[in-house]
Amino acid sequence: MDTKMIAVRAGHKGAVTKLLKKFEEIQQSSEADYEEISTLLEVVTQKKRTLENINEKILEQTSDEDVAVEILESDEYMFNLEYKLRQITKLSKSVQNQSFPANEPISSNLNPHADNFIQSVPSTFISQPSTSANQQYTHSSNSRASCKQTPDSASLNDCLLNVPPKLNEVTTILLRFRLNKYAVSTDIEKAFLNVGLDIEDRDVTRFFWLSKPTDPNSDLTTYRFKSVLFGATCSPFILNAVLSKHLNNHPVDFTDKLTKDLYVDNIVSSFESEEELLKYFKLVRSYLQMEDLICAHGPRTVNYYKY
Repeated sequence: MDTKMIAVRAGHKGAVTKLLKKFEEIQQSSEADYEEISTLLEVVTQKKRTLENINEKILEQTSDEDVAVEILESDEYMFNLEYKLRQITKLSKSVQNQSFPANEPISSNLNPHADNFIQSVPSTFISQPSTSANQQYTHSSNSRASCKQTPDSASLNDCLLNVPPKLNEVTTILLRFRLNKYAVSTDIEKAFLNVGLDIEDRDVTRFFWLSKPTDPNSDLTTYRFKSVLFGATCSPFILNAVLSKHLNNHPVDFTDKLTKDLYVDNIVSSFESEEELLKYFKLVRSYLQMEDLICAHGPRTVNYYKY
């Protein structure tokens, strides 16, 4: 059995224990915050998925005589975790109903003092039939967007620090990409949406949408982003910082190569043999899954050189 995988599972279980302890503190508190509970619910749910994936991998490597014990212990832990998740969900719905009565708009949860200086982010409907989702919504943060109250007003990007993110050199990555016989490229699925936005910063990502999407004459409702906004000036820097932290905190044999071959949310590498390439891709995919991320698709290999 892979001792590394067992240690990773133990680490995630330790994180879950701390999260559940936080939940117990919230239960005992007289003033429960909906945003805090909903964030806790999302994190614990994601941890549950991660543990399920790890359990499957450990079970595959478990010897025949230890399989029954492994299944019994894993199922017991996951049962208790599912029970706690239902408790968190129940509390979340209860607090939400208290915070947002049926006749009260969602915007009531926004900072009441934000209207004087925060602009809403305009949204646009686009169709992308080639993606997994047939339709998507995109939001603009640039200075030419219609969210500005006047031509002289600032947009969201105008208020963000505009510094280049610390990214790898594209030229260097492309040269290494052509260096070996077999090349592969992939990207991290919904990378920006996997990065949570701090609760205090969510007001600046407000946008309007129909209360009934199928009825164009329905009232507008105010929503806020809970994840990093694609297209914001600082988003590439934030994503790079998050990925770098994961790679630095959980190093394995191939993290150095992965760090060098990473550009924003793209991974571009090359290898001498197809076997090396496929092994690398499977390892990277498993690694990202354990970090609550995932590669968007399988490897696309290109045979550049024939001898």
